[in-house]
Amino acid sequence: MSGNQYLFLFTIGPVQSFIAQARKTRDLYAGSKILGEIIDAAMKYAQKEYDAEIIVPDSDSDAKPNRFLAKITWDVPKEFAKDVERTARAQWVDIVLRSFTNAGVCFVPSTNGFSEEEKRIIDCKKLEQVKPEETRKQIEDFLEVYWVMLELDDKDDYQKKHDEIQKLLTAIKNTRQFEQIREPAGRKCALDGERNALFFLPTVKDELPRFIQDRPNEIGKKRYLLNPGEGLSAVSLVKRFYEKEQGFPSTAEIALMNVLEKIDDSEKKEYKKPFGEYFDEQLYYEENLAANYFRKRGLDKLIGQLPVLQDQRKALFEGHKQSRYYALIAFDGDDMGKVWSGEFLKDKSGLEEFQKKLAQCLGEFAEKAKEIVKAPKGETVYAGGDDFLGFVNLNSLFEVMKDLRVAYEKLVYEPLASSDKFLIEKPLTFSAGVTIAHYKEPLGEVLRYVRQAEHDAKDIDEDKDAFSLVVLKGSGEIDKIRYKWYLGDSECFTKALQEVVRQLLDEKNGFTNTFIKNIDREFRPLMGKKGFYPDGDQMLRKELLRLLTRSAVNKETVKSSVANFNAFVLRLYDNDYCMENFFSGLHICDFLKRELKNNASS
Repeated sequence: MSGNQYLFLFTIGPVQSFIAQARKTRDLYAGSKILGEIIDAAMKYAQKEYDAEIIVPDSDSDAKPNRFLAKITWDVPKEFAKDVERTARAQWVDIVLRSFTNAGVCFVPSTNGFSEEEKRIIDCKKLEQVKPEETRKQIEDFLEVYWVMLELDDKDDYQKKHDEIQKLLTAIKNTRQFEQIREPAGRKCALDGERNALFFLPTVKDELPRFIQDRPNEIGKKRYLLNPGEGLSAVSLVKRFYEKEQGFPSTAEIALMNVLEKIDDSEKKEYKKPFGEYFDEQLYYEENLAANYFRKRGLDKLIGQLPVLQDQRKALFEGHKQSRYYALIAFDGDDMGKVWSGEFLKDKSGLEEFQKKLAQCLGEFAEKAKEIVKAPKGETVYAGGDDFLGFVNLNSLFEVMKDLRVAYEKLVYEPLASSDKFLIEKPLTFSAGVTIAHYKEPLGEVLRYVRQAEHDAKDIDEDKDAFSLVVLKGSGEIDKIRYKWYLGDSECFTKALQEVVRQLLDEKNGFTNTFIKNIDREFRPLMGKKGFYPDGDQMLRKELLRLLTRSAVNKETVKSSVANFNAFVLRLYDNDYCMENFFSGLHICDFLKRELKNNASS
């Protein structure tokens, strides 16, 4: 159809809160997948029905953020925008109906979200079959959709229109309207804490939780996905039952990935058999083979078999170290708002072409990131190109961190910087937050710490390109470090951390951890208020060399080994000369040594 050309910006939400509201890793994964599925449906509809030209993101990539920017030529632009919005909302309803069917709380055929009688009219009537009656209201009130359109003509400056449409969208989101909550007082959802819990799993004694609203709906299928007595809102139920199978590994499975890979599948299958569909990887740990845990998980019938199961578990992990910790990594491209707007381009007239190329590069990097973070190294929650969230096994942590940073350099920055079409005045980098936590640490807390770590990394200086790592120990102690990815050479800084851990693990030619304890004890009292050594650092360097010499395991090669190891240890100090950072970095390496020690018993 002929008509005027428009620049169209479309986005959905809520994003961070929806993804982060999670008690299980499958909740976290489902949150990002659901939003990606909705935006993908809206994009494809715009392309198919209106021949929209997608500028950002790369439509050929599986990586989908929560928005897209497009050009559309149409004589009735509002008709196009409303249709795209209806498509997004219809896809949400489609996801809801599929999840509800998986949960066994409704039995309606899977639909495309539209009524059969009239195209693009969302069929919410099927939700009326789901009880209690508050269900439909929670579902209809969830999805936030925002869009802005600006007319383009041959005289328009694309960059100017791009900046204007971004500002308009921000203004709309800042003044958004919302529905007043009119739910009766009642128990809140265990996942989001905002909406009333409408669906539940009875306790092991088949008792109902205390609800004030009308009788809630009992889960009919896959009861193992809820803990006894757990209640969920309609929105949270969609997340929990989004996938038909377990889908995403638990934190316990992430922590054990390197070990489980070495154990024969038939042996694991035999151990799982008594638990049936109620098996979870926490049952690989000795502390969970106990009557209290079995009662909590609805496994009362197996309490009498505990001695046999304990012996089976011990035999299964004979000779293998069971770490109880895993890592969560989150990163975000530095100054991406300025990058997308062309602020770092010398010639801003080619902004549109630059955005398309950048979107393509980020799509390729997202696919590479998913290849890097997969079993047995970990599992990717989402890879949107300029942002990422994933779980990592501790044995692969520093390797994964380095590979992600190197891949971003090679797949995003270098193709753009080497192109004759774009002159970029600033390197494209990303900053990351990493949190190491016990598998039983509440997932919401781990997410909070990893986002704060990501913020701390970006706060290191104006150039950013840094990472921050936090260790949440089971004892309650917290260690934090913050470093730049590179320090004056081409070697990624994680190599220094990795080498320190390797030397601490080497019982034949490495070093004991006594130098860590002694250097901390001697120099911590001398730190200034901001963590720096006020009177120079020559004394610290000389004392460190002496302590390393005493800590060397192999006294015959002590001279060469100390010189080599001293260089790596000092990198932890030379990065910013902050003694608190230095001490914490050493303690984190010592912690990782204890968790990764191969010959320790389980």
